[in-house]
Amino acid sequence: MLNSLPKQSIKFSWLFKMAWRDSRKNRARLLLFISSIVLGIAALVAVYSFKDNLQKDIDAQAKELTGADLVLDSRKGISKAMQKCSIPLVMSARRRKHLPP
Repeated sequence: MLNSLPKQSIKFSWLFKMAWRDSRKNRARLLLFISSIVLGIAALVAVYSFKDNLQKDIDAQAKELTGADLVLDSRKGISKAMQKCSIPLVMSARRRKHLPP
């Protein structure tokens, strides 16, 4: 039964004209509404841009602060085989860069 209703197509130009006519009394309110939407979107863009730049800078500084070419990270503990492989690498790096033990 719901599909038996006739479909009416509304022209966009008519819709725009009616909205403009209804806004005659409250143009200041319309301007305030539009400007608040624009400022809100601009604030979101600024915050996300700041977040991305801050994240890139933190990642770059973290690489510098670790002072290593290779960082091993895992959720599991380091196995004995990995410890045996990594100790010679650390010792050779200390010899080349004169790192403290």
